[in-house]
Amino acid sequence: MRSGTECGAPALFASGFPFTAARGVRVVPVEDPEDPERLIPSTDEDGNLVWSVDPSGASNLNSDRFPYYARLDTRLTFRPKGLSGRWELYLEAINVFDRKNAAEVDYSIRFDPITGEPFLREEQDESGLPFLPTFGVRFRF
Repeated sequence: MRSGTECGAPALFASGFPFTAARGVRVVPVEDPEDPERLIPSTDEDGNLVWSVDPSGASNLNSDRFPYYARLDTRLTFRPKGLSGRWELYLEAINVFDRKNAAEVDYSIRFDPITGEPFLREEQDESGLPFLPTFGVRFRF
């Protein structure tokens, strides 16, 4: 290993990862206590219907995609002379531009205040890697 300084800046670009988007809401079915072969709508203790997110059928599996993914990382490595080239000192920054890449979709069921009908609210969670500066020392033996 030679002494000196090395610099790198890998850029990552990718099409959005596939995910299964919900297509609506539906009433949660439960077994009828009088006839276990039959399903009936589930209700809460107040008698209101219990709703859940409906992902639709198998044809919907992974049919949507997140927005494209992009990230730029940088690294500066210094190898001092002597010591048989076993030491490295480095500075690194991950996600230099602090780009918020979509990582997950959260769904919540809301109710229209006028009609009382349920509807689905979708929020993309952009909690991917934040800007992350690091430094370190590496010794090879």
